[in-house]
Amino acid sequence: MRESDSTAYYYLPEPNPDVIDGADGKWYKEENGEGYVPEDVPKGGKGTYYASRRLQLIGKNAEKWTLNDLVAVSDIISKTADASDSLLQKVTMSMNYGIKWKMTLTDGNVATYRIIGINHDDLSGEAGKAGLTFEINNEAFGHSVQFFDSGDSQKGWSKSNIRKALNAGSLWELVPNEYKKVMRSCRKMTDSTGNHDGTVTSTIDKMFLLSESEVYGTDENKNGKDNDILDEGDQYEYYKNKNVGKCMNNRAYAGINLPSFPSEIGGDIWYSNSRYIRTIGSNSSTFGIDGKYGYTVTTTLVLYACPAFCL
Repeated sequence: MRESDSTAYYYLPEPNPDVIDGADGKWYKEENGEGYVPEDVPKGGKGTYYASRRLQLIGKNAEKWTLNDLVAVSDIISKTADASDSLLQKVTMSMNYGIKWKMTLTDGNVATYRIIGINHDDLSGEAGKAGLTFEINNEAFGHSVQFFDSGDSQKGWSKSNIRKALNAGSLWELVPNEYKKVMRSCRKMTDSTGNHDGTVTSTIDKMFLLSESEVYGTDENKNGKDNDILDEGDQYEYYKNKNVGKCMNNRAYAGINLPSFPSEIGGDIWYSNSRYIRTIGSNSSTFGIDGKYGYTVTTTLVLYACPAFCL
């Protein structure tokens, strides 16, 4: 790391890749991650520069990471398997602390989002994993889309109204262009038949809802429920590290910070892409996640959407 101003340095030496992790000949400004060859480092004013993009991301406060920074972090992490890697450790800590970033939607509402997955989701059309998966954690995407039209609940996630809205319709149009350009298409596995017989099919999505197993896992503690959780994807690291499981009885997870919405719009429930085949009272079959496993509502209730996406 070097500080440059108009009097102290007229140039910075070229970072040596043999001794500096990730060096590519440029100096990276802490504030915005812009890279400069030594002779092009701005001479006017002061600034903090790092000898590689990786070091800039490690040195910068994670809460101040920009979208550009998050894309760079995701790219680097997708190539990182060493658990002792400093950037990977910083990302894991940021995820466990629930650090949030902000996305200003096209309608002026501000969505907050956090990391829930690290090297978790399969990329579509190419080998490898998306470095980071994020989940919206507030009500910004609203509750304007009914999951299905009446009587269509057997269609599953793949043909649902909410999937169409998130990937090409009204909810996708809320996403600012700078995010649309960098979101990665991922392959998601869901029980689109609604038979709950172990059969899952894949969809390719840029924005998606979490499945039951991606939140609660697939452990054997059924907590008195009438069926086990279908494997529709591995539990995301954020929820796994918080020990979230279907044995939970309430929303009091340590530090989980789940959304909470008005009671008339589902209260503690928001959309999932899993179709539950269990009945509680007169309500059967739902697509929804609650602070506790096993809650069901009718498919005609319009809930809030808290979509996820990958960079």
